[in-house]
Amino acid sequence: MRWPAILVVGALVSGAAHAAEPFQVVELPLPKAVARPQALRLKVTAGALPRGALLFVTTGDGRLVGTVAPSGTMQAGLQYELPLPAGAANGATVRLHLQMRTPGGALRAPAANEVLGLSLAYVPTTD
Repeated sequence: MRWPAILVVGALVSGAAHAAEPFQVVELPLPKAVARPQALRLKVTAGALPRGALLFVTTGDGRLVGTVAPSGTMQAGLQYELPLPAGAANGATVRLHLQMRTPGGALRAPAANEVLGLSLAYVPTTD
């Protein structure tokens, strides 16, 4: 495993459809912050995703962080930066749910070769 995280595979039950949707739970430690105003970002290093697939990233409480979608020829190792919503951190960690939607519409946890790395970073902000 290339990134420090606690992984748990679980199932999210949709209240409307009552269907299990598999996902992967990732808990990342917060990096040390500095004193000036900053925003927290998630850096996703994606593997070669299937054409037409989507990687959904949500907070532990279900707020959408963002999606990663292949475009053109998807190469492994491309990095995407997603802004985390305010309040995404819970103490010293951030809990995220990762879920793939396949081209056929099926939902599943991402395979190890589809998400190569995850990390958190602070970026400066202006008020």
